[in-house]
This record gives sequence, C-alpha cells and structure tokens, in this order.
Amino acid sequence: MRSDAADVSAPVHFADFTVDPGAFELRRGGDLVALEPQVFALLVYLVEHPGRLVRKEELLDELWGHRFVSESALSTQIKALRKALGDSGRTQKWIKTVHGRGYRFIAEIDKPQVPDAPAPEVETPRSNVGRERTRLYGREGDMARVIMSLENNRLVSLLGIGGTGKTKLAKALAREQLSHYPGGIWFVDLVPVRDGPGVDRAIADVLGLNVQNRAGLAEAVSGARMLIILDNCEHIEDEVAAALDYLLGHTHQPRFLATSRDPLDLEDELRLFIEPFDVINEDGAHAAVALFRSTAERHGVVELPVEDVSIVELCRHLDGLPLAIELAAAQLRQLSLAELRDRLDRRFELLSGRQRVASGRQSGLQSVLDETWEMLLPAEQSLLSTMASFADEFTMADVEQLSGDTDGFAVAMARIVELCLIQRSQRAGGWWRLLESVRLFAREKMRGAQRREAQALHARWVGDAVSHHPHTTWLSFEHADWALAHYHDVLAAFEYLLEGKQPERAAWILVSLGLAAQLHNGFAQLITLHAPRLRRTRLPAPLQVWLLVVSGIAALAQQRSVEAREFFGEAEVHPTATDLVPHDRHLIEACVQTSLLLAEPGRSVTITVPRDADAPLRRWLSARQISAQLVAAEVSPERALTMVADLWRGSATDVGNLELAAVATSCALLAARDELPDWLSRLEDAQRGRELHAFQLVLANGYAQLGQDDALRSLYDVVRLRRTKLGQGMPLDWLLPCALRAEAVGDPEQARVWLTVMTRSTAPCSALETLYVHRGLQAQLGMASDAVPQARRALVQAWRWADGDPK
Repeated sequence: MRSDAADVSAPVHFADFTVDPGAFELRRGGDLVALEPQVFALLVYLVEHPGRLVRKEELLDELWGHRFVSESALSTQIKALRKALGDSGRTQKWIKTVHGRGYRFIAEIDKPQVPDAPAPEVETPRSNVGRERTRLYGREGDMARVIMSLENNRLVSLLGIGGTGKTKLAKALAREQLSHYPGGIWFVDLVPVRDGPGVDRAIADVLGLNVQNRAGLAEAVSGARMLIILDNCEHIEDEVAAALDYLLGHTHQPRFLATSRDPLDLEDELRLFIEPFDVINEDGAHAAVALFRSTAERHGVVELPVEDVSIVELCRHLDGLPLAIELAAAQLRQLSLAELRDRLDRRFELLSGRQRVASGRQSGLQSVLDETWEMLLPAEQSLLSTMASFADEFTMADVEQLSGDTDGFAVAMARIVELCLIQRSQRAGGWWRLLESVRLFAREKMRGAQRREAQALHARWVGDAVSHHPHTTWLSFEHADWALAHYHDVLAAFEYLLEGKQPERAAWILVSLGLAAQLHNGFAQLITLHAPRLRRTRLPAPLQVWLLVVSGIAALAQQRSVEAREFFGEAEVHPTATDLVPHDRHLIEACVQTSLLLAEPGRSVTITVPRDADAPLRRWLSARQISAQLVAAEVSPERALTMVADLWRGSATDVGNLELAAVATSCALLAARDELPDWLSRLEDAQRGRELHAFQLVLANGYAQLGQDDALRSLYDVVRLRRTKLGQGMPLDWLLPCALRAEAVGDPEQARVWLTVMTRSTAPCSALETLYVHRGLQAQLGMASDAVPQARRALVQAWRWADGDPK
C-alpha cells in the first residue's frame, strides 16, 4: 500500500509533461496546454494520488462538493483530460479506467526535491470517504456505540432494514475517527461485487495494493492500524464472511466495520442494530423532523408548517425510516403535507426515488423492500404475510395461532426478527409491531384469492377469541382484556364480516363486547353505530335480544341511561326473551333495573339474586341489589358494609369484586370514614389500572375525602387525557369529588353549589355508587335537590378552587 500522496505544491514532471499547480499550468515540453479549470483540478488530484485507484465518488466529492451531478459529467472531464494528454479511452497510457469503480493515474512521476522539508514524524491518516455532503441527524448515540465497540472488537456489523442510514453512519464515523487510525479509514462499496475474489480485489483496489491473492492482502495490511468499511454485504454475505474470517485470523491490527441487512454469522462479529428513528420518543421525533425539514429545503420547498406536530405524525406513519422521510420530503414541491399524508396508502408509487449518480444500489422504498423480500425463504415470506394480516401490534402467540403451522415457526420468526422487519413494541408483555411500510408491502405481495383467504383467516381468529356466548364473556375480564389488547384487530375483523355480508358472525362479535364497552369508549361507539343496522337483518331471535342488551350497555358506558332503559326494556319484552337460559334472563332484568335507577333515581326497584346463578353473576347481582337499596334508603350504609363484607371473597379481579369494592367504598365515604382507607386500597387492587369510569369516580371521591389531592389530580388527568383522545369533555359527575373536597375542608356552601349543578344537569350520574354518594352528601348538607339556585361553573374552576384558588 502506498503511504503518501505525491506532493504537488511544486511543479511535477511525468513523461514530457509538467504540472505546475502554483501557476495553474500544464506544459508539454515548453508549450502551454490549455485546460478548463475543472479539468486541471482533476489532473492535479490524480497526480496527487499516483498508482492508487481513485473512486468515482471520491472525484465527484472533490470536484463538485455538495452538488449532485451525474457520472456522465465526470466521464466528460476524464475524456477532456485524456485528449489534452494525447491519451484516449482505448490506449489509456496515463489514466487507466477500472470499470465500474474509478480511475488510476499510472504514469511514473518525478517527485520534486524539497531538501529543506522535514520528514513527517507520523504517517498522515488517509481516507477515501470524502467530505460530508449532507448532515447526519439523530445518530449521536449510535455513533458513540460504534466507536466504543470498535475499541474492543475487530469486527463490528451495523445491521438493520434498508433505509435506516447505516452507510451514512459509517461514513460519518470515518470522518470523525480518522485521526485514530494512522493506516487510514477505507470505504469499500460491495454493490458491484459478485464473488469471493471480487471482495479481495475491491479491498485491494481501494487500498492501492497490487496483490495476487487473499494471503497477499492479509500480509500487506497485517500490521497497519486501519479501519476497513465493507458496505452493503447482504447480497454476498457468505463470500464477505469467508474473506473476513481469513483476514481476522491472519492479521493483528486492522479493524473491520460491515454494513448489512443480514448478519455475517462470524464468531467474533459484534452486531449493532441501527433502528429507524423512534418518533414516539422526543429525541427521535426531533431527529426525524430535522431530517424532513432539511431535505425539503434542499428540494426547494420554502413553506413548511411552523409546528412540528403534523410532520411528526407523517414520520410516524413512515416508521421513522430515514430513507422514507427523505423521499417524502422531496414530494412537497408538488404536494401539500396533508395531501402527502392522505396518499401514504400508495407510498411505494409515491416514494420511488430518483438517482443522480448510478451507484448500483436501488433508492426507492419499494426497491429496498423488494431486495429484502428476495432474501427470505418461501416459508419466511409466508410468515411475514401472516403477520401483515394484523391491524396493529401482536404477540408471538398471536402469530403462532394465526399461522396455524408450528413446523419451522421458530426458525422463520428468528429470521424475520434478524432482518429487523419487526420491532419490539413499547408495550410490556412481549408485544411486537410490523413496520407500517412492511405491512403494506407484504399485503401487496398477496393477490386476489390469497389476500381474501388471509382476511378470512384473520376474522376467524378474532371470532374464536371473542365471539363466545355472553353467558361466558359478560363478566370475564379475560375476554375484555384480550379485546382491548387487540382493539384494532377486532375492528378490522368486524368490518371485514360486514363487508362480506356475514351479519350473524359480525353480530356475535358485538354482543361479546359488553364488558369491553365499559372499558373502552371505542367499543361502545362501535356498538352504538352498528347494532341498529344489524338488528334490521335476519338474525336468530336470541341474537336479536343480545344486540339490544349490548346496545343498552354501550349507552350506559356513554352515560345515556335513558336510552339504555329503552334498549333493556325492549330486550325484556322481546318475544323470545323467555326462551333465554335463566342466567341470561336474570342478567337482562338486572340491567333493566339498573338503567331505571340511573335515569330516575327516585324509583323503587328490586334486583333479585336467584340461588341458581353462578358465582360471578351472583356477586354482580348482589352488588346491584345493595346499590339499589342504598339509593332508595332501604338499608343503612353500615348494614350495606356488613352485606358487602359477607360477600367479599379474596381479591380476584372479576367484575363482581370490582362492584363490591365500589359499593363498600361508597358506603365508607359517608358512614364509616375510618374504614375508608382500607376499602379504597381494596378498590385500587381490584381495579388493577382498568379504566372503568364508575370505579374511577368512586376512587376520586375517596381521594377527595381523605385529602389525597395529588392522587386525585393524577386520576383526573388520566381520565381527562383518555376522554380528550376520544373527543369528549369531562362529565359533570367529576364535580362530586370537588364537592366532597370542599365539604372536607369546611366549605359546605361551595359543596352545595356543585351538587346543585349536578342535580340540575340533564345528564344523569353514570353509576349507582356515584349516585348514592351524591344523594348522601346532599342529605348530609341538609339540602333538597332544588334548594339552591343552579350554578353555571366550568369544571376547570372547580379544580382551580381545589388548588387553593377560589376565584
């Protein structure tokens, strides 16, 4: 390997030519040879590096800097220089073309004698990477990881799906770490290489070595502290692995940095996975936005949104993939940001990319994914297509159930993970996510019958998970939790069944979501929107009854108890209601009575608890009965507490125990405050973070009565955030904890004001426990429902007062 470039600060001679950089002249004999400035600069650069292969990219960087030009421009300059030197592409006396790679200046140079110049004490670091052309965004942490890894490992592989910026990161590292490698940092592009000997030749050409074989290459570099970057290894990974295995075993100084979509599987390989920008994270969002804005500006876009929110949303749909972000930003010359976002379902056509310099690599988003798809075996492609059926995140168990084929599952899944086609979710519990672009790509690979079969399989999988008889799902948090965790899959399956004119299967999905509708307003809205349409179809009579019941549950979940009463009442008198099993009839009757109480608190109702009811239903009915008796003042709070204690069994999280805990906490609020902390703790444990609005209200009431303002505000913020996402405001029910807080700190007048606002509101309370506390506090303060003029105070004023600001 040549150690130094020729010093051309003084005139240099070759053959009968003299190159004088200072005078900016080329002479042949004594005659001046006219050259364009850029052609002369090309000659000087080649003369500076005699005998070494100078790659095309290096010359483009040197002559044109940050401007993008085609290779034809460089070819034109080479042709002009050859003509001035009396050379040609056929004879190549002075400038030799290395096909597909670059050029080598092969003339013998008479180096100028500069006797007074001191010899350098250390070898000047060298590199063929060239200057930075565009900035590297958001990779500071990755850069630090790579630098530290190379300190302790001779082979480091940068791995990740195409388009994450592995090559750009490697080049940026080369520029930053140049002084740490006296032997230089050398970038070897393996895109045009097709075999093992080609790997050796590519390395030797970049290093300017004339060696005959791999052994000669190892001998030439063995003692040099250098870094060799092997870029784009995936298409010849076995050949690269064999070459590196030999070089690592027969050298002791060089270090190697490989970029690839596929690991090399060498024993001493350290794998570093370069992920797309994490747009959910603040740092990742900042990097994605900065890259988007910078790219848009380079493409002449002058007007971009001041706020980053819309750009972050777009980058999130693009999976934070730098290549996709750059290609999308380039489209803003002809599309607005909103139009671009609306067309992302056609992203492969939209983000096709354009190449200015023919580097041999494909630049469009689909091209990148096509290359990765071809790296997969048929079984792996099939498994990836199965994962594309999911509408959102999934677990390994979900994939295994949906694929239905466990033979080779682990091996195929490991391969997909290894190629970074799926990523770990931020959800706890082993959840994964398929990149949105990968999902769309895999779905496009399925055509006609294959895609329909995949959709049918997915709908059947969802149906098997949730569409059990309400007798088994009504009070089962296990079913509700599964539906919540797979919310988007449930919606996708339901829509598929509707579009496929399978109303009965679609209806069974709805009726199995009774408890889930209380936990997630999206399910309540789904039922409200589609149940009436399904009830107009020819469904079996019992299914019609259950659609009415689940419509009532959805109405209650949305605090529309009057509508709920109508749905439940219609279900109760339905001609086939008497044909239902006793469990279902008792459940419908209890729903009817509960809705009547919530809509008209003054009614006297009876909720019976049959002896033949199963345990979960018996506990739920008992809780409803105690609540009804409390509201009607038929039992005292002390007696209700005793009844609840007799029914309480352990701390299992079924709906019965949640109801019982809420009843007991409500009683303790007004009648046995010394027991309140214990019952509040039980309610927290039983709820386990589930967002049932009625129980959250009871919790808030308890926090207010105990003076736990931080817990109260934290719970309020959780509810407010969820309802804001659903496009809803806070209900007036949340004035009740404010009233309790006011009464607890000795301001009964303020408590009366807020209780009156609740009383005069047209929206009824959402739970019997909340209704009981409301009426009990009214009685405790000695006020009738119409005793105080109605106040119109905004909810935010109540929370300002709770913070100590009564204005």
